[in-house]
Amino acid sequence: PEPVNRDRKGAMVQFIEVLSTWELYGHRFFDVDMSHDARFESGCLFCVSPTSVKFLNPKKREVSIGFGMDDVTAIKCSQSAVVMKAGNLLKKHNIRFQTPEGFLIKALFDTYRNR
Repeated sequence: PEPVNRDRKGAMVQFIEVLSTWELYGHRFFDVDMSHDARFESGCLFCVSPTSVKFLNPKKREVSIGFGMDDVTAIKCSQSAVVMKAGNLLKKHNIRFQTPEGFLIKALFDTYRNR
């Protein structure tokens, strides 16, 4: 769209308004290894926001798996690995991935859940 505001502050506001419509706006990204899953042989990005978690396939540039934050039932982390349980009564997912940022991911989840 053509810029409506020509001043610097107005342009910044308009830019943020456009960005906020993007699907992954507000997510924190983590490079993770899910080599055991054929969809992510070359790795993936784990995207976390206050409302959702998503696994982004960087080669295809699309979200392959996603859950609302309320659908994540448990998350366990160590220094190098994360196990996340998500889903509902009909369909459950156990997702495991390797990352050196396991404790940071757990702290982020705890922060979002305790809001």
